[in-house]
Amino acid sequence: MLRLCLLLALAATPGLADKPSPTLSVLVVDGMNNHDWPRATRLRRGILGNSGRFTVDVSTSPAADAPQEEWDRRRT
Repeated sequence: MLRLCLLLALAATPGLADKPSPTLSVLVVDGMNNHDWPRATRLRRGILGNSGRFTVDVSTSPAADAPQEEWDRRRT
């Protein structure tokens, strides 16, 4: 019953359905870990990006044994 009331209230609100939802920005930070983070990032990026509600950026940290120059290059 509560769901029906909410649906009716939303349907009765003029122009609410006509307004596009804002696009949200998401930053996925991934990299060195003990799980399959490349696959997890691909899945997250696909799910969020395909929804049309998000713009997705990814920041990948260097490998733990990467040279110092690689780590320094990531700092901005």
